[in-house]
Amino acid sequence: MPPQISDKSSLIYTAFYCEENVYHLCKTISEILDKNNKNYEVYACFISNKTRSVPIKRQTAAKSPDGFVIWDYHVILLLKENDETLNKKRSWIYDHDTTLSFPCDFETYARESLPLVDLPEYHRKYRIVSSEIFLRVFASDRSHMTSNNGATISPPNYPPIFTAETKMNLPSFISMTENLDSAEFGKVLNEKEFFKFCDFTH
Repeated sequence: MPPQISDKSSLIYTAFYCEENVYHLCKTISEILDKNNKNYEVYACFISNKTRSVPIKRQTAAKSPDGFVIWDYHVILLLKENDETLNKKRSWIYDHDTTLSFPCDFETYARESLPLVDLPEYHRKYRIVSSEIFLRVFASDRSHMTSNNGATISPPNYPPIFTAETKMNLPSFISMTENLDSAEFGKVLNEKEFFKFCDFTH
């Protein structure tokens, strides 16, 4: 079974800062898991596309009953579980903004939250970045969340996340057209490839 969060409200969370929420969740999951446990792989997963229009259902921010939202991008945590004893592989999604369980088994999340889309401009792509690399590389000065007067909109109550090298590389993680297979920014997959990576056949 994946690591359980007994009290989701105890996690660091700020609405509309999904990338930072997942950054801190990666830290939490890493602390829970034994570093020598080879049964789990943890990834930050960015969902977006060239048009910055990705449909996701079962979202708490939605006004419709099915929780339908078109995000410019969204970020979730993917945990892959390999139970060698049972010779069984499973994947789990931790999405702070879903109305589904937390974590949610990947099959349920895919069927409930990732609807089939015919229009190319809404086709989702996925950038997967190992938790270890994401925690080391990610930085955001929150400039993407500034109002017309230059103020940051509803920022988290802690300082921005910087590294020694940069104060802002969020656009490189969101982009699905550059750094397609990068040591720093992970790998971009289409939906079929992503589902296969998660050991799921749609």
